[in-house]
Amino acid sequence: MTETLTYQFRDPASLATWTKLSLYAQLTISCVAIVSGYLEYEVLVGIRDGSFESQQAAVDVAEASDARQSLVALVQFVILIGSGFLILRWIHRVNWNARALGAKGM
Repeated sequence: MTETLTYQFRDPASLATWTKLSLYAQLTISCVAIVSGYLEYEVLVGIRDGSFESQQAAVDVAEASDARQSLVALVQFVILIGSGFLILRWIHRVNWNARALGAKGM
């Protein structure tokens, strides 16, 4: 015996808003990552060219740059996971709503 599901329409507006916001957050953190990467490049060029007063100053700047890069990468990863979850929930919701509105054979 097969069971049939009864689909009821669920308002996707709130979920769609959160999904859009997460995509904007991805775009923003990607821009931050580009700037941070450029700053990292500048530090490396400065080390290569010997533009620091001492080796310790170069190490301190390099460590600070590495910490910044790590933080940006962590935030980027968290936003990616959150956005992925929201996108999958949104796809599920609109599929559910399509069935609730009468779509067959999906």
